[in-house]
Amino acid sequence: MRRIPAILLGLFLGFYVFFETDTILAYTDKALADLAKYPGVPRLVLQVRSKVHAYRYYRATGGATAQRSVSTIGMLKFAQEETPTPTPWCPTPQCPAATATPGAGTPTPTPIQATTVITDDFESGFDGPVTQDIDPDWGCYIIYGQPTFDGEWNTRHSGNWAQKIAGHASFRAGIYRHVPVARGTTYDVHVFAHLYQYGGGMARLGVDPAGGTNPDAAVWSQMADLGVWIELTNGGTATADYITIFLEGQSLLDDNTNAYFDDLTVQIGGEAGAAQPSIPTTGGVK
Repeated sequence: MRRIPAILLGLFLGFYVFFETDTILAYTDKALADLAKYPGVPRLVLQVRSKVHAYRYYRATGGATAQRSVSTIGMLKFAQEETPTPTPWCPTPQCPAATATPGAGTPTPTPIQATTVITDDFESGFDGPVTQDIDPDWGCYIIYGQPTFDGEWNTRHSGNWAQKIAGHASFRAGIYRHVPVARGTTYDVHVFAHLYQYGGGMARLGVDPAGGTNPDAAVWSQMADLGVWIELTNGGTATADYITIFLEGQSLLDDNTNAYFDDLTVQIGGEAGAAQPSIPTTGGVK
């Protein structure tokens, strides 16, 4: 009979740990982040913290996408807005150049030939105001929060510049551009992403095969590892005469998020690459 209370207590503790995992992970993540800031702390602490942080986001996004709703267990937060907030200063990128088709009433984009490689190393120049500066070939959007956009010269994968999207509270925002393709052509998109090692959040690569400007229509790959460059990939088949590429920073957990993007490559034609796992924890590190 004495075993019954012990069994019940064990079950109670088990259920408590199960339902409060997010809270435990949140406090562990914060404690490791604070510890990692002290001089002389082994790099192992940073590596462990990166994995804990990535797993938190894996749980928060259901291991698949940050679009799904999540309850506010522990410290998890989700903003409810589903459409981009009007951002007057954000430029709107031009659609691909159009040429008139004989006998047709509407010009159509001129598709880039198969197997052509498009690269963007974000070296076109950042000359906008601080906190509102994006690569001139891109437009931008804000779903929620108050993020900043800047050219980054310190944390970069190559060259002199990278694109930075940052925020100190929950936010979701990004940049986007159109790439002309032939309808039905496969595409394979690669970009290197990096997250501030003492911060948080996640970096995301999305592609809308129909060429729209709504980020929620895109197919996403994402990462939440900290302090390393990881190559995100995303592939598919175009359903319109151009595709839209989105590079996005997002913080679900009020982290200090600094997301950096550099060295975008788009391969048109050939075999389309599949999107990486939502929160990769190994591989592709540069």
